[in-house]
Amino acid sequence: MEVDYGLTTPEGAVHEYITICDLADIQVMKKLPTSSGRRVSRTCLRAVLCGGLEVQYEKKVIGISYSECGVVVRFEDGTEAAVNIF
Repeated sequence: MEVDYGLTTPEGAVHEYITICDLADIQVMKKLPTSSGRRVSRTCLRAVLCGGLEVQYEKKVIGISYSECGVVVRFEDGTEAAVNIF
């Protein structure tokens, strides 16, 4: 299954729906109408949300502890990350 979240058509027009296709036979399974809200690319949103942060992927969280100073996250590889979220 594939979901097309394309923001615009090749001609530059905004899509009025999101298409969900079955990749086995390239048949359209469903067309979901888009709302009047804004559509944002996942890459762009991730860049904005992670701005100024050191993001590490491929890590497995094994524990989280809370204190007056913030949060400490422990990872499977033995590393820890501490942050003050207050």
